[in-house]
Amino acid sequence: MCIFEKILIFWVFPHKTPPTRLLNTHVIVRMRTAAACRRHELRVAVWRRRISNTTTACVLAEHPGVTSRLSSARHFKTIQIELPSLEDGQIELETLHLSVDPYMRCRFDPGHPQLGEYLTPFELNRPPTGGGIGRVVVSRHPDWSVDDVACLPFSDYPWQKRVRMSGTAKTTDPSLSQLRKLRYDDRSVDDLSLALGALGMPGLTSYFGVLAAADPEPGETLVISGAAGACGTIAGQIAKQRGARVVGIAGTAEKCAYLTSRLGFDRAVDYKDPNFEEALTLACPNGVDCYFDNVGGSVSDAVLALVNRGARVPVCGQIARYHDDVPYEDLTSDASLEPSIRALLRERDVRRFRYLVLDHAQEFEAALVDLEAWIRDGSIEATETITRGFYPADALVDMLSGGNIGKAVVKIQQA
Repeated sequence: MCIFEKILIFWVFPHKTPPTRLLNTHVIVRMRTAAACRRHELRVAVWRRRISNTTTACVLAEHPGVTSRLSSARHFKTIQIELPSLEDGQIELETLHLSVDPYMRCRFDPGHPQLGEYLTPFELNRPPTGGGIGRVVVSRHPDWSVDDVACLPFSDYPWQKRVRMSGTAKTTDPSLSQLRKLRYDDRSVDDLSLALGALGMPGLTSYFGVLAAADPEPGETLVISGAAGACGTIAGQIAKQRGARVVGIAGTAEKCAYLTSRLGFDRAVDYKDPNFEEALTLACPNGVDCYFDNVGGSVSDAVLALVNRGARVPVCGQIARYHDDVPYEDLTSDASLEPSIRALLRERDVRRFRYLVLDHAQEFEAALVDLEAWIRDGSIEATETITRGFYPADALVDMLSGGNIGKAVVKIQQA
């Protein structure tokens, strides 16, 4: 066996006996002569560079259309892409987890009216981006070492198995895409995904949405639509800690049972039930004091019809209308409501307003301390629906169709 053959075997199979053939049929480990090794040396070196500088990515293949409900993953494709050169000050990450979230829907079409003032559309033939977590495999940045775990909790982490990016936070504003180092403490590696959910933007949205925006008093009734989602599951538990009576609205009997039996909601109502409005009225015998609105549409109309005088209605999301060709600002304004509902809100002095978690950016760190303490002591249970393997598009479609309970997360199975 020639020296090149020995080096090649050690490089690819440092801990186990190699098979007869390596990588593909064009690169053979058991070369017959030293001359054959020399002839293949350049070819294998080039192939090795190709391996280290390419990765698997899921890209947007076509725009689904503003009014599409994005019911399948056919608008995406999985390809191999070239990684940029790793420069000084950068790190290379092996992706562990990717986040899929409702707000991403409007970013798949450049003309979507709900992009708003802080979202930009995804480009064709490029990976969408969102929250993500990766392990450092190569570092050319003094603050990062191999095996450190990095997280972009909200956006800018591409749907790729390997990523190269700056090791320096892009902004000092914690409300934006700040690369942060996750600590292991005494949690398992699997728990790191909580940084995308209960200890990430959904958890912060729930925290301030309940404690600052809705602000329920003990004994008041707080209703949450989309209650089985990433925000709803956490918001309801925080409201229970405040002493509120919590009623969740979800889309299946299974989800409703989970909310009451597992997460401690007082009542849960299935909005697909033909008698939904009657069931909601029975669940709220004293009316509604706070409404954490995640969905909009007819579900919200039914809740708003039950509000008490002085009720607070933070509008967190409008997932039922993300496929509408209507600006998000119009969806959250009172002008989008039925005239009878508008009149009722005025008569009862109800405060309905668009809620943005980014308005509380300076308080994020303190909130995360509270959230982590509650999770550790069992006051709050963080629920996740995990898609295993490199299937971010499928996970997104499933989440948008209501297939998840809690935070939807993709766990990458690295080779």
